[in-house]
Amino acid sequence: MEAAYAWNSCINEANELAAVARLDSALRDLRRRDVDHWLRLELEAIRIEEFLSGCVSDQRRQHLVDEGGFYCALGIVRQAACRLTGHGTA
Repeated sequence: MEAAYAWNSCINEANELAAVARLDSALRDLRRRDVDHWLRLELEAIRIEEFLSGCVSDQRRQHLVDEGGFYCALGIVRQAACRLTGHGTA
């Protein structure tokens, strides 16, 4: 749900700061209590960041690959790695 609100804020309301702030707050909360949803929201936050900046966030994607591997979230690892330099495009 947070990702949908963030995309709406970015695209329809042109309010990137509110979207990023809301996502950061949700990410901090989810990391403590729901790892699966935190990893999924982190991936979506990366996609939003890349949409706004126009470039791939290799460092943040690599961090998510590492975190996903630690928690055995192989689907997240695969999705996060697909746009890393040298891994092809999504």
